[in-house]
Amino acid sequence: MSRRKGCADWSIERNSIDYIPDSERHGRVIDQVPFWFLGNFHFFTIAIGFVGPSMGLGFGFTALAGALGILFGTVFVAFHASQGAELGLPQMIQSRAQFGYRGVVVVLIGTLFTFIGFNVADCVLMAHGLNGVLGWNQSTVIISASIGGALLAIYGHDWLHRIFRWCFLLCLPLYSVLTVAIALRWIPAPHPVAGGFTAIGFFGQFAASASYNITYAPSVSDYSRYLPRNSRPLAIVAAVYVGAASSAIWLIAVGAWLATRLGAADGLVAL
Repeated sequence: MSRRKGCADWSIERNSIDYIPDSERHGRVIDQVPFWFLGNFHFFTIAIGFVGPSMGLGFGFTALAGALGILFGTVFVAFHASQGAELGLPQMIQSRAQFGYRGVVVVLIGTLFTFIGFNVADCVLMAHGLNGVLGWNQSTVIISASIGGALLAIYGHDWLHRIFRWCFLLCLPLYSVLTVAIALRWIPAPHPVAGGFTAIGFFGQFAASASYNITYAPSVSDYSRYLPRNSRPLAIVAAVYVGAASSAIWLIAVGAWLATRLGAADGLVAL
């Protein structure tokens, strides 16, 4: 499927897990920043900021542990991304070189369960939150979200970038206003949760935050494989790192505030 340079393809993704030929490498390195930023720019990331406070960790230490964990975990994601432009293959297909054609099946199974787990957690949190806020039926929310996710997977790369840009425009004002309100103390804190430093809470928050971004590693090249082969590896690594780390650090800190100052137990309801 050929396309004019600079023209986006609105059709269904046909390459799936296959190699992306040079004639179809229409991606831009700069687009990796908002793409990976949006990958973490949602209320599930806020829920990660609830981990430390649930173990008695205060707001400041939770935000610090979350930031350090994200900065550590994103290293393993960003450096994988440079392989996509070079090889034009998804991350798990590349892994055949390390594990063998059959041996990679073991890694694939582990990755499959990881992403099933994330999808289940996302759907349950979203359904529970929307039920608590708007009274929507939880089963309907889960089914609708699953169908929407399947359609995005079928239509593929271009539609993912397109939908993410729309989500960015919708979500950025909300989170920006909320953050400014928190910083300027416009929001009352009726149920502040006492908390200081606990080693278990700090390292628990660090581990949860690091593993949160590390789980992107098995799929990061799936999206950078659309970049031209001559893209600078350092630029790709930097773009993915900045995008994936910045939004996660931001929203984990917001989650920590909601948990410690509002005494919230549900990220979406707290929002």
